[in-house]
Parts: sequence; C-alpha cells; structure tokens
Amino acid sequence: MVSNVPKQQLMQITSICDINDCISLEITELVYKFESSLNSMRQTRDNDRSISLFNVIGSWNNINKIEGALGKISQENTNNVISSTISEIKNTNDAQKYIHYHVNVVATDDVMIIPEIMKFCELNDIIIDHINLDNYINSERQIPLLVINAKVAIEHKLSLSDIREQFIILCDNLNVDGILDPIRPY
Repeated sequence: MVSNVPKQQLMQITSICDINDCISLEITELVYKFESSLNSMRQTRDNDRSISLFNVIGSWNNINKIEGALGKISQENTNNVISSTISEIKNTNDAQKYIHYHVNVVATDDVMIIPEIMKFCELNDIIIDHINLDNYINSERQIPLLVINAKVAIEHKLSLSDIREQFIILCDNLNVDGILDPIRPY
C-alpha cells in the first residue's frame, strides 16, 4: 500500500549578506509561503555581514518551489551569496537511538580546545549537532576567554557515565572548565 503522505525533504540554505541588505526575512517568508517548516536557524554577524543557516523541512514539491524562488532572490540580490542543498530526511527511528547532551567549555583563548573536542567526539562516536564559539575579554584580569556551547548526540548503547568521566578528564588535562550534561525537556 502506498502512503498518501508526501515525501519529506531537508533543505539547508546558507546566506551571506550585507547587514544593510539582508535577505533572511525573505527566506523565512518563503518557507512559510510554500507550507514548509523552519526546523532550525542560526544567524551571526561578522563585521558588516550577516551569515545565516536555515534548516527547512517540507514536501519535495514545496522544497523545489523554495529552491526556484531562491534562484530568483539570488539574481535580484547580487551582493548576497545564497547556496542550498537538498537531502532526504533520515529515518526518524535513528534519532531515537540518541540522547542529546549539552557541552559547555570555558577556556583561555590560547588552548587548542576545538580540535580536542572534535577529536573526543569522533573517538567516542558522538555526533555534534551544532557548536557555537564566542570570544570575550575577562573584565577583571583582561584575559581573552573562549566559550564553547554545543549540542551533541550520544547513542543509548554507549556508557554515558564513562563518556562524561572521560570528558571531565579531558577538560582537566587541558586546564579548562567543562561540563557534559543531558538536555532536559522543559
């Protein structure tokens, strides 16, 4: 029996635009115009540029309509960079095999913490869903600090207590403050 539910796709859109001529609003309006949903969005400002990443879920037909409309927006806004990719949505049963954890690390800016965290995740079969990095100056001591926040997915079958202990040991060895806590629903 064939299901009447339209096949869902994931579209990832990246836009880099001038702060004064940003197209993020136009992209979000397209998503809803073509009856799709904005699964996640990240936006950051770098000097006079806005960099945005959109994860959109919709039927293959609506995703194709968004893709066509993005081409038109791109032609009308030549100072902006827009790129997109489309892929099939993974089996939702796979997502249920994981527990999501929050990673928070505070370190001095001279520590090679990002490569170490990525290596730790790779060696322990941990999926990095997203990672944010911010720099700031400690006001009391004028020391440049680095703050990392990440959402990771750990398979149920792995020993969560062992992974958390290994992460604490990694942070101690790097002389940084770090936690790895499960994300609790509100």
